[in-house]
Amino acid sequence: MHRTRRSGLFALLLSLGLSSSTIVHAQSPTAAHAALLAPLPDAVTSPLAARILRDLRQPPAGGRTISTITAGGSDVTRRLADAYPAPQRERMRQMFDDLLAGYAKLETVLGIPHGDAAGAVALFVIASFETCRDRAVDSQAYAPVLQQLRRALGSHPAFVGATDAQRRELFEQLAALGMFIGAMRSELARDPEQAARLREITRAYLTQLLGSDPDALQIDTSGVVIAKRATPPPIPARARRDGSAATGAFAVAETIEGVGFYTVTKMGVGGYPYMVPEPIVLFRNGDALLDVAGLGDPGGLDAHRTAHPDEWTRWRRQDGKVERMTKRGWKALEWKKLIPRPPRGFTLEGHYAHLSGGGNVAVGGNVTIAVWRNYHFDRAGYFSSDGGGGSVSPGVTTSAQRAAAGGRYEIAGYTLVLRYDDGRVEQRGIVVDPKSTDTVWIDGTAYTK
Repeated sequence: MHRTRRSGLFALLLSLGLSSSTIVHAQSPTAAHAALLAPLPDAVTSPLAARILRDLRQPPAGGRTISTITAGGSDVTRRLADAYPAPQRERMRQMFDDLLAGYAKLETVLGIPHGDAAGAVALFVIASFETCRDRAVDSQAYAPVLQQLRRALGSHPAFVGATDAQRRELFEQLAALGMFIGAMRSELARDPEQAARLREITRAYLTQLLGSDPDALQIDTSGVVIAKRATPPPIPARARRDGSAATGAFAVAETIEGVGFYTVTKMGVGGYPYMVPEPIVLFRNGDALLDVAGLGDPGGLDAHRTAHPDEWTRWRRQDGKVERMTKRGWKALEWKKLIPRPPRGFTLEGHYAHLSGGGNVAVGGNVTIAVWRNYHFDRAGYFSSDGGGGSVSPGVTTSAQRAAAGGRYEIAGYTLVLRYDDGRVEQRGIVVDPKSTDTVWIDGTAYTK
């Protein structure tokens, strides 16, 4: 695989003209983002892909090794398109065909042999990683990753024992999906709600197919590396009652002066713009964090600042006002009240919902997109969440529902710790006024009772 001077897969796709504007829009000019993403959670249908990717971290030693080059064709693009409503299928099939043709261009540029299944696996894993973690993989890592996956794939019993047709199916499915993820990530750059949905989907891909927490995954010149991470231990019941636990989240909260709000414009259902308050975390040392979700970064605040420097700025008090530094200089926060951290042991009670969307009705079009997510909290420390989305366009109505999941929760300062019943542990930034709980902000998104 030849090296490129660009850093990040999606920068390379843009340089080749393989962006959403030339792939997704050209083939699906009226398709809603929610409708495009709806089939993705179940898109990896190749049993060979699921079996192999889950075991790639620890390939079997010895045994027969074969070439990872595939040839021929499959009906993968048709099956991917069949997951969409009937009126959209032909257009989507053509789009997936174009994505495969675009991948052939990528193979040429990177020096990957045409039809190399290891290259398709590498694309899928890197595309999912860059989307899920919102960071670029340096192009110098492409060759080591490809070599690593080629060795693992070529000696894997499932791949060795598969038919030529099954190997080709694996290649075409992961190549098409990897390209689609890249195109959609570019497409959703200005659609934060659907971008978050795409991150959830790629996180599930990496969790399911690599059998590991995506936050423990690194891709660099050493290849795909999965570090061992300890799951945060549960806080003892006694500590929850008497407030004596000293967790990292509580320690971070001690460094925060409060959370203020500034005004931003977002797109709602139908494409209508509306003004909303956006939280900004004010640290006592004068730093300010524009992305509350950064409080839940598993790598800590320093790692978040390194990965997302644009989400950090400075703040000050001037003439009785709280100001933040912007590209145009100091600007006062439009909302004067600062939200203090909740007391230890604080819990919520009730059902909270968030509705967002998009479309083009606001400018005379006929596409409406709606996306919703719900949380339910009780005083005993249990929670559940679900969500879904849908779109309406001429002759086409789509919908998708995310299954409910839940477990125990704890509010540790400005961090919401979610311990799911299936063993997952998530940390999200949370802002809530202890005196008025009608609205809570979770990772910067407002949920109302």
